[in-house]
Amino acid sequence: MQYVPFQALSTITRCIKYHNYTNLRGLISDSAREKLIQEVEVEWSEFEKNNVEVTAQDLDSSVIERINVDEQRSAANIRVTLLAVKENIQPPILLKFGLTFSKDYLDEQAGWIVTEFKLLQLGKLDESQVFK
Repeated sequence: MQYVPFQALSTITRCIKYHNYTNLRGLISDSAREKLIQEVEVEWSEFEKNNVEVTAQDLDSSVIERINVDEQRSAANIRVTLLAVKENIQPPILLKFGLTFSKDYLDEQAGWIVTEFKLLQLGKLDESQVFK
């Protein structure tokens, strides 16, 4: 079984690269999708858009940063940071993403959905960042 946050990351980054935002429906909340589209189209460079796609070979590590459950135990949020290294580009680049997954337990049909997606870092990988 593949790691669910990575599956979401891979799909979202592929959709960004190919400007196919309709495929994000059901994976990412409508408000997060609109915010992401605005951010990508206005703030991101062409280099970022063209190199953001992450594949299984690129994933380096992930950390669960925070888990929140509301007082009624009817909803939960999980904040995850994912690191990827694209070595097929010269020089290699490091990508760091922040994703928040949310679930509403009162809605029996609802699964986990991405409610926040952020590209936290995209840049040249330097020697101090190489994991040995």
